[in-house]
Amino acid sequence: MAKEPKDKETIEELPTPKKSGGGGNPLIPVLAVVILLPLLSYAMTAFVLVPMLKSELAGGGDHAEEAAHAAPAASSHGSSGGGGSHGGGDSHGGGGGDSAAHGNMVTFDLMKTNLARPSSTLIIVKFAVEGSDPNFAGIVESRKPALIDATLKILSLLTLVDTQTPGIQNIVKTDLITAYNEILGGPYVENLYFTDFVTQ
Repeated sequence: MAKEPKDKETIEELPTPKKSGGGGNPLIPVLAVVILLPLLSYAMTAFVLVPMLKSELAGGGDHAEEAAHAAPAASSHGSSGGGGSHGGGDSHGGGGGDSAAHGNMVTFDLMKTNLARPSSTLIIVKFAVEGSDPNFAGIVESRKPALIDATLKILSLLTLVDTQTPGIQNIVKTDLITAYNEILGGPYVENLYFTDFVTQ
């Protein structure tokens, strides 16, 4: 004989496990991710990153465009002294001797030096300096070796991590303008425009 429970009503009130109704398609979350991720990426790019980059470039875009137009024009008219290149290969302080002056803009071509850490990495820059003095090109040319030396000293203090820091070009630009004006003995250099700023 089997024992019957004392209280049949208690047994009937116990909760019974319900079957899960998960009859939905398991591909719905996967499809949602596959569709939503590209849409979110596009939205972030179009509405956040592009406007941010445009506003960043709008501040210095006019000057960079002027420097880009002045550099080819200056080099096509020849250089006003100081020609020849210095150094070569992977030596510390190679390049930098070629420059072309045009009006109040002087272009320095491909200056390269080793970074502080790692020392096997090179930084290569090409830039133009601008001033409002009518004899600006002559003033810069007369002190060119000292300006090249100051440039190489400032660049060789950078590390690879420094070169990857946002805004490093502006920091280097400010350092170079300050050093150049000290060497030239007055506020002759008003702006500096990088046309190349790479590590190798």
